[in-house]
Amino acid sequence: MTLRILFFAVWSATTLVAAQGAPRKEYLQRGEHERDTYDRALRRLLPEAWREDVVLRAVVIASFQKEEVFGIRRVGNAYRAFSVCPTSQIWDQEVKRLSRKTPDFSKIRRIYKERPLTSELVERIASVWRAVINNSANYRDQGIVLDGTRVYFSVRARPAERIAAHAAIYADGSLSLHLFRTALALGSFAEGLPEAEFEKELRKAEKRVGVRPEHKRSNQSMKLTAGSLVASLPFVRTLPVLATRHPARRSLSPSR
Repeated sequence: MTLRILFFAVWSATTLVAAQGAPRKEYLQRGEHERDTYDRALRRLLPEAWREDVVLRAVVIASFQKEEVFGIRRVGNAYRAFSVCPTSQIWDQEVKRLSRKTPDFSKIRRIYKERPLTSELVERIASVWRAVINNSANYRDQGIVLDGTRVYFSVRARPAERIAAHAAIYADGSLSLHLFRTALALGSFAEGLPEAEFEKELRKAEKRVGVRPEHKRSNQSMKLTAGSLVASLPFVRTLPVLATRHPARRSLSPSR
């Protein structure tokens, strides 16, 4: 799976250095991905990410890397964390339309993994995302953005709830960066990251956003069961290209 980050070492250090001496800015924009031919290709090739039972979703579109979607779906009264990605970048084919060629998606397959998740952790991560997405102070024009990573967040964990926002991700200590980190941790959890490690990242986001969990942490840690689709893996993901700004031209990146 793409986007493997050496999370607690290289990128964390980079983020802290980049954030020092500069005021934090928020660049959220409202809504989900534009309903264009690229969006239709994503939905057709990664259908699990857009099922009706999905209550939380992060669509990660990084320049020069495969798309990935991390999320949570409700199965009866239970929840499952999932990650899904294509075997090759969908945009590599979609971009052919710019030169009036026909994309060929026939060789693209998907890799899907999921794992049970407690309802307590679902509500905690949803609360963090709500706090950031529902705060109007976190929205402003990003200007022209060149390449990098754009993430589309959506939450529909409560009755009639449907909130969504997206942002280019910068290593600047922004709240959208913390949402991105929780999304990556969620994807790693679906692959087998120990629950304690996932919760550790979630606690960091809660502290940064200012959200306090409503329930005390259970002493019983969820273990991988026979129904889990993956084995335990270390929490490592490759560093995606972070967003950059340019005053003169606009990128043809899929994240724009």
